[in-house]
Amino acid sequence: MASVTYTKYVLDQMDPAGTLIGGQVVCRADGKTEVFTKSATLVGGLDLNSIVAVDDREEAWDPLSRELVIQLPAFRYFSKDRCELRKSPLADTALMDVLRVLRDVHAGISSHEQGSTREALSARRQSVLSGVHLVFSGGLLSDAKQPQRCVLWRLAATFGASCHVAWTEHVPLTHVISGRPDSASVGRAAKSHIWAVSPDWLLHSAQRWHRQSENLYALPCPAQLPASLRPLRAEDSADALRRIVPLIPCSLTPDERLLAAVQFLVPHARRADLSAFFTEYHSTEDLTKKNNAILKIAKLVGQNRFKVALKLLDIT
Repeated sequence: MASVTYTKYVLDQMDPAGTLIGGQVVCRADGKTEVFTKSATLVGGLDLNSIVAVDDREEAWDPLSRELVIQLPAFRYFSKDRCELRKSPLADTALMDVLRVLRDVHAGISSHEQGSTREALSARRQSVLSGVHLVFSGGLLSDAKQPQRCVLWRLAATFGASCHVAWTEHVPLTHVISGRPDSASVGRAAKSHIWAVSPDWLLHSAQRWHRQSENLYALPCPAQLPASLRPLRAEDSADALRRIVPLIPCSLTPDERLLAAVQFLVPHARRADLSAFFTEYHSTEDLTKKNNAILKIAKLVGQNRFKVALKLLDIT
């Protein structure tokens, strides 16, 4: 938890006029360095059933409050040597993910489907991987007798997946999560027309509170599979874009909005390339070079998906 001086500095930077942030601001006294456990009970005057916390460290909260926490990845602007890590103010996808969850929680309470934020957050978590039946492969599950000791197992169950120790004919399996692309279960998944994905699929789905496209995490790469063995996903990218675009702030430039939208459609490992292509586009006035950069972006994203993004963002 931040000190008084640091908290005041951040508030002055975020809300200098004092019109956005009101009410109580909880912080620790200057000079206090002891370990501090956060708790929803510190916010006085509010019913605990109406509180939602947004933090990058769930473990910093007491056990009772953790069910109220929406965890997001830590934001780091500078490296350890104080060098700037990014040079342009791009849309923060983590905050858009949080906004989507907050809207869903508010809708659940407003419609009386859930009676508290605790219930609404629990229902929202469970919906992320609802209907997913999975097994772990490639050395990810070290103790089959006590699978709950596996962090990935607990994470999958928390977000609504049904986890199975073994793949039997009685298990309606939908996914294999493997630590290796060459495990026997990955090969069996391909022949059975079900998904085999890397652990990042589970981690990113939980991190973003939204089931990620398996195509981006498939094992082996879908392009390496025969067409007859490539799994299909009912949800296409156009539907995903229609959900994403309304969450992108209109205050961004058209190019920043486009980058924020299409990066959801690119494998995580290629997003640096995507950003580089946008930088290449902006760094020249030569029309030929600009067109070449656009072609690279469209190829990486996919021609049809790129056209859909342009249309939804009303960019010509």
